[in-house]
Amino acid sequence: MVAIGKAASTFLSWTTPQGIQTPLELSQRPEGRFTICKRDISPGDDLLSIPLSSCLKSDSLENLAEKLAHEKNRGSKSKFAPYIEFLPTLEGDEASGRPALSHLPRFWKGKRLDLVLDGGQ
Repeated sequence: MVAIGKAASTFLSWTTPQGIQTPLELSQRPEGRFTICKRDISPGDDLLSIPLSSCLKSDSLENLAEKLAHEKNRGSKSKFAPYIEFLPTLEGDEASGRPALSHLPRFWKGKRLDLVLDGGQ
């Protein structure tokens, strides 16, 4: 495992004042981020609670993309800046700990994708 980067640390600091609550902890490996839970979870327990005021919301994907682009263009003035800076990028950014989208299944190619499509055999 590797230490979470600056973008992740800033994002995690941002979540509490936003009212975001979870028993999950963020961790990171060279191939990407993941969450773990170090306590018992019972049926019915909330794994993530996010107030609507902490969400970018829209009635269509196109409008949501426009809102996200607008907030990204606002830079540090945006309420959502820590979240936006936490998102993966196409190429990744090792300095800030932002993984590349190529680690997500949607962007897999070749042998890696074949392993998933044939059941890993």
